[in-house]
Amino acid sequence: MRNLILPALAALTLAAGFAAPAAAAETVTVKVGYSDLDLQTEVGKETLQTRIAGAVKTACAKPDTRGLKVQQQWESCKDSASNSAAKQFEKTLEFAGI
Repeated sequence: MRNLILPALAALTLAAGFAAPAAAAETVTVKVGYSDLDLQTEVGKETLQTRIAGAVKTACAKPDTRGLKVQQQWESCKDSASNSAAKQFEKTLEFAGI
């Protein structure tokens, strides 16, 4: 089965939904399957992009609080996950010869 592995540096405060002054970070990994997709088509690529966006939302859950630090951590998590996924997406297309 072909999968993209989407690692994201997610602060524990995001998972817990509250702000803590010295929050530790954890690495969250979300697998995104694509063995059922034809990545040579635009529909296949778009479907994979949609799955990746969903995985970013899973890895970087929106916090329940509105504190500035928590929001910044959330944005950082999403940016990190999106950048990682974009690199893996390009490598996947390159590996597939697309």
